[in-house]
Amino acid sequence: EVISKDDHEKIRALIADYPNGAFLFNQWTYTNASSTFGWNPVPQGSKMSRGALGYFENQQVRLFPNRRTIRYSGEVHENVEKSLFEENVPIYRTDVVVHHYGRLKESDRVFRKSVLYLELGQKKLETDPNNTKYIYEIATQLLDLGRVDDAIKHAREGLKVQPDNWELWNILGLAYLRIGMKEEAEDAFARAIERAPAIADLYNNMGVALMERGDPANALEYFKNGIVVSKGKNANLLRNAAAASLALDDTDEALRYITESIRLDPFMPQSHVIHADILFNSNDFEGASRELTKIKFLPDTPLKVYLKALQLLVKMKMFDEAEKIVLTAIDIYPDQFDLRYLYGKVLENKGAADEALSIYQRCLAEQPDNVDILNSVGCILEKRNELDAALSYFTKAFDLQPFNSKIEANMGIVLDRLGRGDEAERHLRSALVGDPASPSAHNALGCHLANEERYNEAIVHFTRAVELDPANADYYRNLGLACEKLNLFGQAAEIYKRMAMIDESAIPFARTRLNFLKEHV
Repeated sequence: EVISKDDHEKIRALIADYPNGAFLFNQWTYTNASSTFGWNPVPQGSKMSRGALGYFENQQVRLFPNRRTIRYSGEVHENVEKSLFEENVPIYRTDVVVHHYGRLKESDRVFRKSVLYLELGQKKLETDPNNTKYIYEIATQLLDLGRVDDAIKHAREGLKVQPDNWELWNILGLAYLRIGMKEEAEDAFARAIERAPAIADLYNNMGVALMERGDPANALEYFKNGIVVSKGKNANLLRNAAAASLALDDTDEALRYITESIRLDPFMPQSHVIHADILFNSNDFEGASRELTKIKFLPDTPLKVYLKALQLLVKMKMFDEAEKIVLTAIDIYPDQFDLRYLYGKVLENKGAADEALSIYQRCLAEQPDNVDILNSVGCILEKRNELDAALSYFTKAFDLQPFNSKIEANMGIVLDRLGRGDEAERHLRSALVGDPASPSAHNALGCHLANEERYNEAIVHFTRAVELDPANADYYRNLGLACEKLNLFGQAAEIYKRMAMIDESAIPFARTRLNFLKEHV
């Protein structure tokens, strides 16, 4: 812990003006974990943060008269207030900050310290079993250590003693949310808000619970209420409001919220991923790419942020950047099966099919019925023209998930290549019934129809594929070629020009077709 030299004169003045008083200081505990309750970004230009991006704050009496009769009580999170009250010592609030760096130590040291605090806290509770402050501290330590059931048990015990304690309702909600009990979490957060409506982070927690349950509309209302309570100064609330707005397809509002969030807190990777997602969904692919390159992943970055960033990078064909990020994530989360699978997807998209296939086969040894991996293996085999083997993987995946439109579309593609056109068309149309907004399924059906010289029908599906995924040059190519077959040369030319604008690698093909049209039409 450190007190800035800038505050030394303040302390001297406090002692001179109130020699018989005690003083509350603000303890700023620095951490890069922005999901921490009450987390705030550090002020711009801060010289005391030691590179940390944020902190959470609590007030503690840290300065008082040096009398033998004033004593601390408790073995951990010691408390001097009781002794001060007994001695009739007045307590004054101050703006002096104690800078605490304990959470920036290596994770195993923080873990060992949490275990020690828990043991000491339990001993302290034995001396005063109904002290809800002690119960809350233990519940928080248990949740930090991943002992969710024990955290829930202690929070409930504390609420029996003090049913109106909003901190206990909040920690109970966080514990429920950790194990996927979303409705119970919402109920706990609602009770916390009822008891402490001026705490902005409670609205954030409720909104997150609603987002987890797939209710972005109601989540957004809570985020908005929290933004009002925080007077627009809480970057987490603004960021989550952006995510909720994006889920509701309101990209303008989403962009407004995320821009303000990044202005307040420019370093959080979550914010830049959401910003990139908004720009991508607004067809600003250059802006999305630029935003993704700004991301600085930190040791405390949640896994879901890596996963979302990887999803966007793969969509935008930024495979080198995706490989760097997935390898970083695997170092931090080595036991995460999904990351190993995603590493395979990145390698597959980079053209390293042998390496990807090797990863997929190792994954299947652990999870032989994983339909995503079965589907991925089928895709590699289909590209290698090992069509019978590909069909066997797709068939197994489809048997496991008969309503998976993506897998059924892949089955249709392989069946079409095997000359089983009727079966192929049936599966492709069925896939579109299940997922009418699948651009790949529309494109696949268009290819099948074009192969049967049913160009009018094919153009309908190629056009829909382009509408659904305007960044995919292959869909433009197929649409342009189908237009040529029907002598729609002007339309074909415009399609090729658009194709060249969205994908530089498509320029040679587009130029060839445009030259052909110019010379022969």
